[in-house]
Amino acid sequence: MIDRINNIINQPVMVCGDFIADIYEYGTIRRMSREAPIPIVEFEREKLVPGGAGNVVNNIMALQGKAFPLSVVGKDESGTMLLAFLEKSRIQTEGILCVDGLFTTTKRRILAQGEHTVRQQVLRLDRLPRKPLGERELAELWDQSSNFLKQVEAVIISDYHLPVIPLRFLMDLSLSSQKAGKKVIIDSRHRVKEFQGVTLSTPNLAEAEEAVARKISNHTELEEAGKRLLGETGAELILITLGDQGMALFCPHSGMQLIPAHNRLEVFDVSGAGDTVVAAITLGLLAGMEPLEAAKFANIAAGLVVRKLGTATVSLTEIKEHLGLGI
Repeated sequence: MIDRINNIINQPVMVCGDFIADIYEYGTIRRMSREAPIPIVEFEREKLVPGGAGNVVNNIMALQGKAFPLSVVGKDESGTMLLAFLEKSRIQTEGILCVDGLFTTTKRRILAQGEHTVRQQVLRLDRLPRKPLGERELAELWDQSSNFLKQVEAVIISDYHLPVIPLRFLMDLSLSSQKAGKKVIIDSRHRVKEFQGVTLSTPNLAEAEEAVARKISNHTELEEAGKRLLGETGAELILITLGDQGMALFCPHSGMQLIPAHNRLEVFDVSGAGDTVVAAITLGLLAGMEPLEAAKFANIAAGLVVRKLGTATVSLTEIKEHLGLGI
């Protein structure tokens, strides 16, 4: 891993999927409302970061890869803020459609603290789109994906099971990317088995249980589920993320390889950690790491990112420092 870590720099990856505006509003609680038995949060500041596929893009850039985002936002305040964030971060936005009449998927979190208490989340308000893109917008998105395929070595499909980008579009993109000889990495909520013949699929434990339609309670059941997913998807690799229990990697010609969690003592917030894993393992594979090496690299990245509040990223510099490498 160590001798290949610098090969990650500038590896080109297209990321297609649901962009989410993660908005954090911070405030202080000093009194209760007279109108209802609820605290009054006095607003102090607000922060927006990209979530969903946007967080995968953000993590790729933090790891010094090169991201080509392919997605859609609405012509609304959240969409404008997302685009402004990307442009400020020098992330190209030509592959992001801005569609009139579409709600940008937005998750607004209220984080508050009392005068003598620590800050914690007290409310989350979601605004979700209700309809898919029209055929004209999908055709435009497809044309842009064809342009990006000529420039990248891997394609990540980040499927949050939202209606904006239809499943058939994501499946067609997966197939066309495979035919073009690109690595295809799937991170799908609820639809793991819809994507066939890919390089890697990264379900978490709950998604794996859903895909095999049974509870996974021990290592034997985990190994059976992983092998079953390999067979039913035709994937080259399956990586099941296990939260504070680490990860389990499955390859067709070897047994289950368990990777203990890199950090179980300093977990502050697991929001978006799966996106960090997807970004890191993809770049690791492109850098020439063996699958187990790439998974361990992703495990380190996830162990560092859960120390941070909210949807966050970990930089290549942080990983090098953690490993005791020269910068």
